[in-house]
Amino acid sequence: MTAYPATFQADAEHGGYIITFPDFPDAITEARDLPHGIKQARKALAEVIAARLDRGESIPEPSPLSEGEVLVHLLFKTIDRIKDKAAELEELNKQLKEKGIAS
Repeated sequence: MTAYPATFQADAEHGGYIITFPDFPDAITEARDLPHGIKQARKALAEVIAARLDRGESIPEPSPLSEGEVLVHLLFKTIDRIKDKAAELEELNKQLKEKGIAS
């Protein structure tokens, strides 16, 4: 199972947590409590990976876990969705190349 480190920082002003990922600086979410935070973190992680795939960007390998971080595991269904999306994009690119639209 793939997992990425995340930081859960207490939000003193609004309560709950702000969740960030060192491997994905563009991914940030918030949650009212830790159980909700895990769900929100998985969702944010899946969304940022899907967006990178849409843009044709690479997905980094997970960095080592640092002090104060927790691992957020992608669910198998999320991994399967990401693989399906990558296959769809590859097929679309192939079709565009065949039509001379893409290089």
